[in-house]
Amino acid sequence: MTSPLLPKGIDFTKWANQLAVDLPTLTVPVVRTGDDWRGWASQVVNANQLENVPTPTKLAYPNPEDWKIWAVYFVSSVFN
Repeated sequence: MTSPLLPKGIDFTKWANQLAVDLPTLTVPVVRTGDDWRGWASQVVNANQLENVPTPTKLAYPNPEDWKIWAVYFVSSVFN
C-alpha cells in the first residue's frame, strides 16, 4: 500500500477524493464540496469502524482549515 497523500498544498476536496485511490480498502465517500468536511470525515470514521481516529466535531476542530490537522492524524492512524 502506498502512503496516503498528506494535506500539504492541496484543498480538501482534492485530498478527500484522492484518498479513495490511495486507500482502496477503505470506504471513502466522494466529496463534491468541502463545506461539510466534518460530516464527510465522520462518515469515513464510522463506515470503516476506525476506533483510533477521532470523529471531528466543531468543538474540537472549530476552523474550516482544521481539516488539515484532522487529516494528518487520520493518515498517521490509518497508515501506521
